[in-house]
Amino acid sequence: MDADGSNVHRLTRTRQLETNPIWSPDGRLIAFTSDRHRRRGTRERLGPDFELYVMRADGTRIRRLTRNTVPDVYPDWQAVGIRPVR
Repeated sequence: MDADGSNVHRLTRTRQLETNPIWSPDGRLIAFTSDRHRRRGTRERLGPDFELYVMRADGTRIRRLTRNTVPDVYPDWQAVGIRPVR
């Protein structure tokens, strides 16, 4: 959306829980948490099925970054460790 709140544009279209978006320092990417890969079981907000994902600022090129049984719920950006999404 624009700074004034106009031109709202939805970036994801799933029925899963997607939370905690954070912009990359250069403004090109957004990291977020989601249980979008969860196939069964009980949905639990910010539970063990949450993994980290990254996408372009326009909502394309979504890529899963983590694969584990520990809830990954608070993304943050560091100077190293994230390759650009092409």
